[in-house]
Amino acid sequence: TLLPEPPLTTPLPVAAGTLSAVPSTVPPDAWQAQAMPFAAPGPSAPRSPATLLLPGAPTDYDVVDLMHLNDYHEAFEELPRIVTAFRELSAKSGAAGHTPLRFFAGDGNISGEAEDWDMNVRVLNRLGLDAATTGNHEFDHGVPMLAYGDPQKGLRGLDQANFPLLCVNLTVPDGSGLAWLERQGRWSHTSAVVERDGQRYGVIGATTPTLSKYVHGGTDMQGVSPIEFKETAALIQ
Repeated sequence: TLLPEPPLTTPLPVAAGTLSAVPSTVPPDAWQAQAMPFAAPGPSAPRSPATLLLPGAPTDYDVVDLMHLNDYHEAFEELPRIVTAFRELSAKSGAAGHTPLRFFAGDGNISGEAEDWDMNVRVLNRLGLDAATTGNHEFDHGVPMLAYGDPQKGLRGLDQANFPLLCVNLTVPDGSGLAWLERQGRWSHTSAVVERDGQRYGVIGATTPTLSKYVHGGTDMQGVSPIEFKETAALIQ
């Protein structure tokens, strides 16, 4: 049984080049993905043999469990198992006094029909994501579908997402759907700041610099194009 889809949050405030994610209203047992703990400065937390200490990490620290999902390529039949896995990992993270952060790294859909992209937005809205970025398949139906969906058919775009979308390495013309999403506070070409229990975590998203090779010919990209690898690396750093 799927968890009910959480309501949209208020538009995310955009200021000083960053996107600040509002605290999630989804219960902490609703998350999912693969946990990879690491240490970040903060109040003391119990040590764990599985914790990888960053170089120079202080004695007192917060443990952050990173959970991610990517490339499920419309395997919607697996969604209940994915939700269960996220829920169990999040429960373990919380029980250990850790902070779970949840991300999606793209390619939830794979070509198919426009209705499949609508389903992906509905799926991702159930994951309690802190942030997401795009793969190449998010552009299979063009930037307008990615951004707005198809209101006449009742199909959703990222304007109906309850998480911030980040992508530092795309050139985005002012008149494109992604530029519109940024003005709505739903997309950022820079970064996001996720706040949890008084701690602030910076998040950067990037897509494949070879995006143009994988987008189908004739797809309406509205002038959106990837930035080459060397410049992408510099932007992320």
